Amino acid sequence: MAGRVHLDGKPIKPISICMIGAGGFIGSHLCEKLMSETPHTVFAVDVYNDKIKHLLEPSSNPWANRIQFRRINIKHDSRLEGLIKMADLVSGPVVVADGMNGASMYELVRVGHDNLIGEIIRLGDSYSVTIQVYEETAGLMVNDPVLRTRKLSSDQEFLEIYLMVFRGH
Repeated sequence: MAGRVHLDGKPIKPISICMIGAGGFIGSHLCEKLMSETPHTVFAVDVYNDKIKHLLEPSSNPWANRIQFRRINIKHDSRLEGLIKMADLVSGPVVVADGMNGASMYELVRVGHDNLIGEIIRLGDSYSVTIQVYEETAGLMVNDPVLRTRKLSSDQEFLEIYLMVFRGH
């Protein structure tokens, strides 16, 4: 793997990425690209690993120590929060936010500098919440802001958000 550089000529430093949905079609292809073309480490999270088994099994692969699979159901497993906190970048539809005192289940939130639409799906310890984001999260970074709307989602609101996101509005 050739040393890759930023536009300013400085080398790209390896980072750790929590890839939520790594066992799916898009996630598995992203994992393949990351392993073959970058020095980054991946925490691959999903309930299935069939599509990435070839990346995990052969210990002779040059990336054997850079990818770890965790079988986690993102809606019901508190281990996800620890992985997200260990990562430099999160790719997938879920983020964890701290300092969300008074937050409510199913509260709509705005995530990151682009104000992505999300919904609180799990209340954790010490004002920590898990948020399902309804837009592409690959650009989110650790410590990006999360703004509470203090509005609870409803089936109708969810449908409107879903249609808005997938129509590109």
